[in-house]
Amino acid sequence: MKINILIENRRKLNHLDLAPLISAFANAEGGTIVIGISDKTLEIEGIHQYGMDKVNEFIAIPKNGCKPMPQYNEEFLNVINSKGEEDQLLLLHIQPCVGSNCKNNKRFYLFKNWR
Repeated sequence: MKINILIENRRKLNHLDLAPLISAFANAEGGTIVIGISDKTLEIEGIHQYGMDKVNEFIAIPKNGCKPMPQYNEEFLNVINSKGEEDQLLLLHIQPCVGSNCKNNKRFYLFKNWR
């Protein structure tokens, strides 16, 4: 079963904080990380407030923060944000690593079974 995570849309969201999550996805069955939805209110806040430089940092996290780099692709989803403005969500679709474990900062991450 793939796990999907909503990442709180905060201006202070550090793109490197997502690397352990990406590593854990890659070492499990993969999954999708959604950036641009508040994890507290579930309101669509979008990613335009970050600017393209920060969005590009998010897109490059699997390449720059995980070794070996997991297979992934990004997707932009057009939405209307909670202010009624056109915006987008960023989806990072992480594929499972095959043949080796994906690490972040020489650490190995897995999802714990929380059932």
